[in-house]
Amino acid sequence: MSDVLQMSDREISRVEVIHRVVQKHLTLRQAAAQLRLSVRQLKRLKRAYQRDGAQGLVSKKRGRCSNHQLETQTQTQVVHLLWECYPDFGPTLAHEKLTEDHHLALSVETVRHLMIHAGLWHPKRAQRPVIHPLRERRARFSELVQLDGSPFDCFEGRAPACTRLVYIDDATGRLLELWFTEAIPRARM
Repeated sequence: MSDVLQMSDREISRVEVIHRVVQKHLTLRQAAAQLRLSVRQLKRLKRAYQRDGAQGLVSKKRGRCSNHQLETQTQTQVVHLLWECYPDFGPTLAHEKLTEDHHLALSVETVRHLMIHAGLWHPKRAQRPVIHPLRERRARFSELVQLDGSPFDCFEGRAPACTRLVYIDDATGRLLELWFTEAIPRARM
């Protein structure tokens, strides 16, 4: 066994705090608050430290593959099928075809990752939203008068449809004029 022990910064700070707990310089509750763990978790770590030393606090999963990792043989088979049958498909459609035709139970996200690594698909970058700066209002009354004309059934069928014409002062937002005129039907094209 090697004398060198690989630890993350988080694990090193755990060793220091738990060593202080073992030396009775800190209580379990104080150490749990400091490490942001429950007292129960800290008791488990303390037992591991007392049993195995600093080695007991190192993650046992370091260097191992994930439990949910796709098998290499399945990955190779999927990439081969993607290159052969579906080189111009997107991830969603390729996933559907792999499920229907080849009975492979994969997630769309797994197919997407395999397609990206195989060079079959390139994710599109999200476009930046266009931000239009707000126009400042004019400084003085009547410097800018805006006109809005909207054809609308203002009278809810109790009178013929009309067009509402509104003159609005930009500086104050005040209505200067408001007229209702007969609506001219639009010509059909």
